[in-house]
Amino acid sequence: DEMMAINQNLFNAYMTQDIACINNILTNRHNWPYLFPSKSVYKKILTTRDATWARQMPTIMRDKSTFFFVGVYHLAGKPGVLNLLRKQGFTIEPVQ
Repeated sequence: DEMMAINQNLFNAYMTQDIACINNILTNRHNWPYLFPSKSVYKKILTTRDATWARQMPTIMRDKSTFFFVGVYHLAGKPGVLNLLRKQGFTIEPVQ
C-alpha cells in the first residue's frame, strides 16, 4: 500500500510538472525502503546514470532534434538530469 501511494504521488507530481514535489518524494528517507534497496543502488541508478546521460546528451542533441524520454526518478534534485543540463547552460522548459 505504501509503495502504491508513493507511486501515485510521483505520478501526480509528474503530471502537474511539480519537480519540487518529485524531489521531496525521492529525498524523503521514509520513502527509500520502498524506492531503493540501498544507498549504493540509489547512487548507481540515479546519480551515476544521470551524470552519464547529462554528459552524453549535448553531443546527441547537437546534430539533430532529439526527444529524450526520462523517467520521473531522473528529473529532480541536484543530481537529476534537468539540473545537470542547466549547469551546462541549457534552458529547460516544460512541454505543454
